Amino acid sequence: MGFVELEQLNSACIAATIVKFLKDAGLILSNLVGQGYDGCSTMTGREAGVNRLIQNELPKALFFHCASHKLNLVINDLNEVSAIRNTIGVIKH
Repeated sequence: MGFVELEQLNSACIAATIVKFLKDAGLILSNLVGQGYDGCSTMTGREAGVNRLIQNELPKALFFHCASHKLNLVINDLNEVSAIRNTIGVIKH
């Protein structure tokens, strides 16, 4: 879709920027049913995180922690274990 420069890195600015970007893209925001972010508090805070601010405007937009982010963290950690790293190399060949 694209990238947008953020004027500030707080949850209110990020949420407003996301909503504006989606509106400018011509999306029907009432159809938004999900949000996915990593686990940082700015994005996931229960009271004032980006997900909460967007869900206050768009109640159907449920938040889900990004599974791809979790998978990436696990893979990075596993890569530190030489037995696993070597096994992956053998499987590729």
